[in-house]
Amino acid sequence: MSKDAPGTPLPERWPQCRPARLAVLLLCIGIASVHTAGGWRAFAQDKQAASAILGASAGQTNATQKPSAFRQLLSGTQAAPPAPATGAKADEATAGGSIRLFNTVEFKGPIKSLPQWTRVMQEMVKAGGTLAKALPRSEQEGGKGDARAAWERFVASVAKEEPMEKIRRTNTYFNQFPYRLDEEVWGQADYWATPAEFISRSGDCEDFSIIKYYALKELGIDPQHMRIVAVKDRIRGIGHAVLVVFMQNNAWVLDNQTDLVLGHDRYGHYLPQYSVNESYRWAHVPAQ
Repeated sequence: MSKDAPGTPLPERWPQCRPARLAVLLLCIGIASVHTAGGWRAFAQDKQAASAILGASAGQTNATQKPSAFRQLLSGTQAAPPAPATGAKADEATAGGSIRLFNTVEFKGPIKSLPQWTRVMQEMVKAGGTLAKALPRSEQEGGKGDARAAWERFVASVAKEEPMEKIRRTNTYFNQFPYRLDEEVWGQADYWATPAEFISRSGDCEDFSIIKYYALKELGIDPQHMRIVAVKDRIRGIGHAVLVVFMQNNAWVLDNQTDLVLGHDRYGHYLPQYSVNESYRWAHVPAQ
């Protein structure tokens, strides 16, 4: 994408829910619904700059505070996931109902005003709904050979792994592809690529999120427990997109900028604008 701006920002504070303020709620949802074009652009992580930011603030960090995503990215460490929840609690947590994603309040609604995502879903249905059917039997981006055969080998290699390991390995697998701007690849400011298009030509942040969504769906992760999330990176001041998977009483972030899969609470600099899966869309406003 050529635009860095994440679109119209949502309010920094959300008023308490009162019937008289229903109009404000509808307005916020409307604003989020038009945030489809501006700024899903992510550049390579500048680790040196991040180190300077962390060094300047290190003295202010409480010893009991959870390490941020940036600290874990720089150290190459990954926090162990919590023990899986069980029973009704697991169902609620996995669906995201008890989790405030990136510390926001969310409002679920039907998918609308998202023509590019709608096109991707329609193309995937036409192609058979899975990467095994949609990916071309031709060279991947970078001349890496038969894309469908490579995917089939990957599926076989993770078939016996636990869900979290499938998530981690899927993130790493697709992060090998180069980041390329929509203007460079498609000649337009904003374009959501289908998985087949991504494999052939690569793409930008939302394209990584889309193909990971369909990959994990094929590997057995419930699509109702996944969302593609448009965020504003408040450190870099640009728009970005990630895939989030609700599992084990957490929301796990798959980001094209790192192979680490971290919990959403490690990303205090990400402010969601809206999120989608194949069934719904959610508007997000910061929690008080």
